[in-house]
Amino acid sequence: GAVRAYQGGGRGVSEGLLAQLAEQVHGRRWPDLTLYLDAPFAVAAGRLGSRDRDRFEQEGVAFFERVRAVFRQRARQLPRIALVDADRPLAAVQQDLARTIDVALAKWLP
Repeated sequence: GAVRAYQGGGRGVSEGLLAQLAEQVHGRRWPDLTLYLDAPFAVAAGRLGSRDRDRFEQEGVAFFERVRAVFRQRARQLPRIALVDADRPLAAVQQDLARTIDVALAKWLP
């Protein structure tokens, strides 16, 4: 997910190449659940505060809009990816995360 979003959406690496690499790395082993916390660039950037930024965090708005678009598309395509709206107060995000995990666990545990 993240490689396709950052390298494919952000950097423009071929989807075909990324799919081949994913198959080599993961094979048929994929997570049962991926939590994707989604927020607009301005919100996410504001939450970084004044800490040092890594090379991805130093990219511009257009890069992150492309990355976010790929993450959102993947979440629509793959039921194992749960999109959580992170542009809300922490307590609301935590409630959604707990609910999502509870639903997933109910499927996996007898």
